[in-house]
Amino acid sequence: MGGGADKHPIRWGRWVARAGVAAALGGATWLPPTLPLLRTPRPAQDVAEALARAAAWDAASSQPLLEVCHTRVLPQPARARRVAVLFHGYTNCPHQFQALAPRLHAAGYAVVAMRLPYHGQVNRHPVDLHRMTARRVAEAIAEALDLAHPLGERLTVIGFSFGGVMAGWAAQQRGEVEHAVLIAPALGLLKVSPWARRPFARLAPYLPRHWHWWDPVRREQKIGPPHSYWGYPTQGAAVILRCGEGVLAAARHQSPQGQRLTVVVNAADTVVDNRPAQALAEVWQKHGRAAHVHTFPAEEQLMHDLMDPLQPNQPIARTYPVLEALIGPAE
Repeated sequence: MGGGADKHPIRWGRWVARAGVAAALGGATWLPPTLPLLRTPRPAQDVAEALARAAAWDAASSQPLLEVCHTRVLPQPARARRVAVLFHGYTNCPHQFQALAPRLHAAGYAVVAMRLPYHGQVNRHPVDLHRMTARRVAEAIAEALDLAHPLGERLTVIGFSFGGVMAGWAAQQRGEVEHAVLIAPALGLLKVSPWARRPFARLAPYLPRHWHWWDPVRREQKIGPPHSYWGYPTQGAAVILRCGEGVLAAARHQSPQGQRLTVVVNAADTVVDNRPAQALAEVWQKHGRAAHVHTFPAEEQLMHDLMDPLQPNQPIARTYPVLEALIGPAE
């Protein structure tokens, strides 16, 4: 999802059981979730407006933000051939791309690294993360695409984990997305059985709120990026599942607006289920769109967060060249 340790799995049995019981009482919980439509584009007219709107987005945060976690806009001296919009993982922040964003910029991309709502706060045990909804996520996606408009001619959206879901969502609904790159997209979570994901996603907002530690042993002393949160609320997993299921359901029922899709999966991933990501690529292909799946083999033993260089033993010297080749050149 965004920044957790993989070796301490969270068990969801009681939550899934409650969701299943409630689902038996209401068949609507089994229906595929629908995603809010991205609002009508309101593109920034120039770089100055893009910078001002990025600052206003962060200024609207209900809580103080870490300086490194602000939305980043990196224009080129002249309008670039391509602009990359980056969506980070759940519980992380734009600083997750502290290495990738400068590399893309140096290669000629203009870059927008968008901060998700309720993310990047100074308090690493945030009190309002449970308030993030699919509608708020849709606002972040739409605003990021609008910020990118004056920076470059062609749009590539790149997302990691939950950010990968956002990238897929953008490509499903917006035709200006030329290329969507979904890296370890959290379209399904291994800790929730496939049959339970839809009812859990619908019912979790009504279940008791519980905080899940990424590292239940170390808790606040967990090893990893100092800008990411220590855990997440039950409702956070529900938002991820709702959006992930929604992207796949939308693709099955409607031709995507974007032009090209690249999905990157990690065969050693212990957080996300890779099967929905592979299914999404197959659906895009059935719609006549170009879609490619790249798999990091299990023997490489990559952790879920293969993006943040501050994760321990992060082999970005090996993985980043592969990701950059899949993203493609700026020219």
